[in-house]
Amino acid sequence: METKVNNPRRKLYFVSLAVLLLGIVLFFIVLIQGVYSTLNALGTRVIVPGTSIIELEEAGKYSIFWEYDSVIDGKLFQTDSINGLKCTLMKVNTGELITLESPSVNASYSVSGREGQNIYEFNIAETGKYELKAWYENGEGEETVLAIGKGFGMAIVRTVLISVIILFVTVGTFISIFIIAFRRKEESMEEFME
Repeated sequence: METKVNNPRRKLYFVSLAVLLLGIVLFFIVLIQGVYSTLNALGTRVIVPGTSIIELEEAGKYSIFWEYDSVIDGKLFQTDSINGLKCTLMKVNTGELITLESPSVNASYSVSGREGQNIYEFNIAETGKYELKAWYENGEGEETVLAIGKGFGMAIVRTVLISVIILFVTVGTFISIFIIAFRRKEESMEEFME
């Protein structure tokens, strides 16, 4: 008779453990995939100093990141400083200069051999080709990589938020099932004592 009482309780313990392990795995999968897909949003990368034509396919707010550790076409870029680096952004077909501002929130990343920090943000009203020109004020400076992307900060926040929600739901479910199993044990012990 004791084995019949213990079997459902043991199953609940295993279910709670399985839920916890599954939740932890899901947390890491969502977090890693979210970070990689967010990093792919910084797909436009240019080597500076120099002038590049970039295609911006959505209107709205963009960020420019200095990738101080990056690889493009097999070439490694590791830059200690970009002191004196100046940038301009111009819409190609109109000649309109786009205002580059200091970022409102500092953001950085270190994923898959790429490390960067935001240095500018800007807004565009329409899609199209834009000329990004970058140079050092004193004429000399290290070659480095700039990455341009849209919605990077919000995408990271969304990814972290979803991951944390998954983790909290998982831990909550685990604790609930564990408590139910523990209470059944106490109830079965009380019945046995009577």
